[in-house]
Amino acid sequence: MKISKGNIDLDFIKRWEALKIPPVTSSILYRRGICEDLQMFNFFHLTSGMLPSPFLFPDLPVAYKRINEAINNKEKIILFGDRDVDGVTSIHILYRFLFEHGANITWQLPVGSDPYGLTMEKAESFVDNYDLLITTDCGITNYNEINWLKERGIDTIIIDHHQPLENIPNAVCIVNPKYKYALEENDMAACVVSLYFVLGYLFYMSGKLNLVDRVIFDGEEWIFCNMTELEEAPKDENVGHLITLQKLPGWRSGLPEELKSLYVREAYLQHIIDDIPEWNITLERFLPYAALGTISDIMPLNQHANRLIASLGIKRMKSSPDIALQSLFARQNLDLQLLNSTDLSWKVTPVLNSPGRMGDARIAEYFIDEDYASVVNENLEKIIVMNEQRRAQGEAGVQMFADKIEENAEEFGGYLNFFHSSEIGRGVLGIAAAKLSELSGRPVIVGVTDDEYLCGSIRGNVNIHLVDFLSKAADLLEEFGGHQNAAGFRMKIENLDSFREFLIKNASDCALAADKETDEISVDAQIPVAYLEPVMLYRQLAMLEPFGERNPVPLLFTTGLKILSYTVVGKSKEHLKITFAGKDNQPVSAVYWGKASWFLENCHVDKSFNVLYRLEVNSFRGSVTVQMNIENMEEEV
Repeated sequence: MKISKGNIDLDFIKRWEALKIPPVTSSILYRRGICEDLQMFNFFHLTSGMLPSPFLFPDLPVAYKRINEAINNKEKIILFGDRDVDGVTSIHILYRFLFEHGANITWQLPVGSDPYGLTMEKAESFVDNYDLLITTDCGITNYNEINWLKERGIDTIIIDHHQPLENIPNAVCIVNPKYKYALEENDMAACVVSLYFVLGYLFYMSGKLNLVDRVIFDGEEWIFCNMTELEEAPKDENVGHLITLQKLPGWRSGLPEELKSLYVREAYLQHIIDDIPEWNITLERFLPYAALGTISDIMPLNQHANRLIASLGIKRMKSSPDIALQSLFARQNLDLQLLNSTDLSWKVTPVLNSPGRMGDARIAEYFIDEDYASVVNENLEKIIVMNEQRRAQGEAGVQMFADKIEENAEEFGGYLNFFHSSEIGRGVLGIAAAKLSELSGRPVIVGVTDDEYLCGSIRGNVNIHLVDFLSKAADLLEEFGGHQNAAGFRMKIENLDSFREFLIKNASDCALAADKETDEISVDAQIPVAYLEPVMLYRQLAMLEPFGERNPVPLLFTTGLKILSYTVVGKSKEHLKITFAGKDNQPVSAVYWGKASWFLENCHVDKSFNVLYRLEVNSFRGSVTVQMNIENMEEEV
């Protein structure tokens, strides 16, 4: 193995070591591009007082005014979302909050063969039945449907996070981090946007909107309005509070001076939030669901706001999970004390996704809704069955096309795959596309056809935004939308040949995003045997939690490892359990999946080994150990 690791700035590492960040931890972050003091602070300082202001979405007061009108006039509100975990948790947050604040509100999710987003058929069903539509996790691409509703007197508030298209719907308000949002970090799940929306409503109703507050600390003055720091007060200042801080919790002289303003804002927000009794209650109540949607929708966990939501949400789940989540964790044999983002992404969110994938996302909403607490276990059993069906159908979808990957790619210049069938399940298109993309090493489109439409999903780590790619075929598509590396579309079956021609002509635009080809493996850190203490090292690396998209579990490398013992395990004796000699010859457990035969045929136990691995916690029958999960190993030359 040829190993490479990025250079580090020793002065930077030492400065943060003095601030209690272990060198191995800060070195990993530095190599991942977290190499400025402000970035480090944001990465580690994950408190509720660091939440971005909801009013970074500039038009929120317009939405709140319209909602209050609807509540006061007893108008009927319909809340419409998407079938996945992000859509279900968004519905949960908005419905519970608005219902309990007096709204005459109900909700709908796609059922059966319903496509993603708002269809004209669905819009037509709202006429004469509702006065206000709120979309969540969808809506930004429904230009025709929302404009059509507007012409018929039905207003829409869009709460979404998908990429806007050229034509923007005529909505009362659009709350979308990719539309008129004030921060560069604009990748967040719709459930997080929904959480900010309800928190902003509490601030709006408190009477604090547009008040200019001044904060004095240590002889300096800071100016805030709508939970955001201003460089100077507006000319038409609406005077609010004058707050003098005698001390600044958390601030200490060893920290870089530029971080003082962040501590001031945190202390100021705590002062403001203390005047809004519902704020912390609402935040604590919905944080777990915002975290689940963030992890399920694969939002980047190197971004501060997403890390904050995921971290606080996981803490809430570990300390006092709702009855529904508690029952799901128990069903999945999860130890709450060890619960982390990896557990949630592998053992929880796929299960919650399964009802939507199998045609009835309402089951997931019923499961997490307090009104159905008496039948939590009944709904959980339904979800478990649906999850087994999802797994079976997903695997069947992959097998349907797996042996045709290379032949199929030739038609598209080797840049992508396009498969479709009438026999694949509508709910597992994304799963099948993602797994086939892993197998093929290129973007994959999988579609299901009926007599009238083809519904498709595309997955792949590509240079072009997949929504931008599909927009080039907009004249062929009934609707489309999605994210950078995951998108969906629907088109009439009569356009299938034209769409195939489009793909042949434009496939090169959908080339894989890849680093410059190299036979070197980039690692996060190299750990000498003399420092290989798994428990201590795991604790230091756990400071990087929550792990996930763009913040993976660190990839480590150690040379010269001696084997103390090994065992072949598994039903087919295909796996290998090894005990290495670590620091001071202390035993270090390791597992190497699927490599038992390779080891037995090629390796000598009296040799030393170079090992590429990640550390993980293994809990079995009440015993908890830290072990190496080996990704590659070779005899040391």
